[in-house]
Amino acid sequence: MASGMAPTKPLLFSLSASRGERLFEGDPIVFLAGLGLMIAMMRPLFIITTQCVDYLLDLQLIFASTLFMLAPHFCLQVGKSARSIEVQPTMKESSLLWKIAAVAEQSARAAGAVHRHAAGRPIEVVQYTHRDTKLKVDQDAEAVALAIIEKAFPEHSILSEEAGDAVLGSTEWNWIVDPLDGTVNFSRGLPHYCSSVGVRYGDEFVVGVIYDAVRDELFSAVAGEGAWLNGMPIRVSQTGHLRDAILTAGVLKNEAMIPAGAAWLQEVLMTARKVRMTGSAALDLAYVACGRFDAYIDAGVQLWDLAAGVVILREAGGRIDMEEVDHGIRFSATNGLIELPALPW
Repeated sequence: MASGMAPTKPLLFSLSASRGERLFEGDPIVFLAGLGLMIAMMRPLFIITTQCVDYLLDLQLIFASTLFMLAPHFCLQVGKSARSIEVQPTMKESSLLWKIAAVAEQSARAAGAVHRHAAGRPIEVVQYTHRDTKLKVDQDAEAVALAIIEKAFPEHSILSEEAGDAVLGSTEWNWIVDPLDGTVNFSRGLPHYCSSVGVRYGDEFVVGVIYDAVRDELFSAVAGEGAWLNGMPIRVSQTGHLRDAILTAGVLKNEAMIPAGAAWLQEVLMTARKVRMTGSAALDLAYVACGRFDAYIDAGVQLWDLAAGVVILREAGGRIDMEEVDHGIRFSATNGLIELPALPW
């Protein structure tokens, strides 16, 4: 607490039954944390049907939205043991961005629940091309993700990979959703895919959430507030030279791009420590943000591949340069220290 401020009594939360019995009295954060744990433990008891998902997600949305509204009023001071935790008011007021972040998290987690349910089961292919695949799980994940957003913010616009401009709202708020980024990986049992929910206000990306259901890793960011992995702050790596860097790339998307992309990749392979090609743009951006990769370059991607990752990377201290070209968006994302050869496209 800042010096000169008068001590404030902790806010107590009381929950009583209809006949007056006291069920709980204590700090609201403790109550909400316990409620969240209870919800998480209940998940395996549900058979994942559309109706059950709706009921469970409604309960989780209430929990998360309440927590995000209360959290800015409190800060946790943790000492050397759990007994030293105390709750104190802060000067920060809750904002619309935090409410949006809560809904974005619920939407991404809902899509991830569909991923988990479908993983290892027979694959239903909706559309197949030489270099891309669309699955029924893409559509199922999109349905639950978009339903949560539409219910919370019916006036906002939504752009989604599967449905396109699913909702055309009347405000400057635009949700950009990829319900399953890494569909080809998913179809082959490669555990590198995610759900991605980004929010843009006007031309500015302001909220990003990427959820990896395989590892239960949630990457999130709010513009001006920071970036987190499962609630813990993250930062980009401090690798300063390409020769020491581990990069990921996605340069070989179509026939027109392969010759120039292969030449660029050869130059990088001769210099960089390692180069990976993993197949999930959103998750790779999150990996740069948390320091697992030092840089990521790609071309021919779409806005839903990048929207969430842009916010997370920037808030983690990284840099991304993007440009729209004929075949989509080309970009380079780095920790802000590494200099990459010029992109060839």
